[in-house]
Amino acid sequence: MPINFPNSPSIGDTHSSGAKTWTWDGEKWLLNPEDRALTVDDLDGGILEIDEAEVTNNLIFSFDGGTL
Repeated sequence: MPINFPNSPSIGDTHSSGAKTWTWDGEKWLLNPEDRALTVDDLDGGILEIDEAEVTNNLIFSFDGGTL
């Protein structure tokens, strides 16, 4: 089901769809951290092992340094 974001949001506006909420940063809608499926805090010692994965949308990694 598509998500219909507002056409003219102001910075800090939020939009909810289902159990997820996004916040407009003035440039793009960002999924609120507590609504993400996986965070770095979920990793065991910073390691994530995946046996099989299928990416059906854009996958974006963002970090401030170190090894990814």
